Amino acid sequence: MKVVGVLLAGGRSKRFGKDKRFHIYKGKSFIDRCIETMSEVFDEFYISAEKGFNYKDYNVIYDIENYKGPLYAIYSVMKSLKREAYVFTVVDMPFISSKTLLEILKALLNYEVVCIKVGGNISFPVGLKFKVLTDIERFISAGGSSVMKFLISQDCKFLHKEPSMEFMNINRPEDLQDLNQKHL
Repeated sequence: MKVVGVLLAGGRSKRFGKDKRFHIYKGKSFIDRCIETMSEVFDEFYISAEKGFNYKDYNVIYDIENYKGPLYAIYSVMKSLKREAYVFTVVDMPFISSKTLLEILKALLNYEVVCIKVGGNISFPVGLKFKVLTDIERFISAGGSSVMKFLISQDCKFLHKEPSMEFMNINRPEDLQDLNQKHL
């Protein structure tokens, strides 16, 4: 089965106050941390971002419409890059491990939708087979935009994880402070 990795990196970073893709934590930017992990697992991986974004020599898939949220970015990727399956992770979770990505890959052999559940909450990264695109199109056409609400509507295979630094979603400066206090 051909599975590609996709790093969702197209947000505005309004709550963070600056472009969090390039925030340096312990000598490495969030985007570089994510790329390093993705390249350990996937022979083929892409960055999904707003039109005009380029980063080094990496392949970028542009959102059909900028800043519509992660579900629309996933839709954009699946419309323009037809593969059997995808593993999507996000730039604001720069500590995801290659072990977790490999667990999602393994689960995709038997399931169409694979989700991480941390402390009872659905979280990135997620694995999706191409056939789920039809469901995403229906969900968006009905006015849906929340990736989490979409995933709840699916028959997900949940991989249960304990809360840890790996699953920290860093959206605000306070999240960075929390990270620094808990994981120095």
